[in-house]
Amino acid sequence: MEKTSRTAKAREFYEQLMSRFSVFKTFKPLAIGIREAVKAEFPEVDDATLRDAFLHHCYRPRYVESIARGGNRFDLNGDVVGEVSAHDIEMAEKWLEKRREERLKNESDRDRRVRRSHDACAARDRASPD
Repeated sequence: MEKTSRTAKAREFYEQLMSRFSVFKTFKPLAIGIREAVKAEFPEVDDATLRDAFLHHCYRPRYVESIARGGNRFDLNGDVVGEVSAHDIEMAEKWLEKRREERLKNESDRDRRVRRSHDACAARDRASPD
């Protein structure tokens, strides 16, 4: 019998959540405690798979952006059950800013590597006799 990797199980379960509940598909801010509601709907899903699926969803930039915008939180049926707190908005904004800074740094590092490679090729071409 073939074992399914933990990541694959979580991804498969996440796809189920996306297809069954519009709040996941549309990346709306989820209700506090929604994990328990999902567990009640899917009692056969182990805690590690449930946790990994939520981590996958909640750390996607699109979801964090929805938290940063603030507004309502939603349950599995799409009903409003609360609001995003000021603290959650602040944390989401910080996460997004850090991600932007990392992306800019990575782009700068990549640009430097490309420039060095280009310079090395140009120097080699100048040094080689025609």
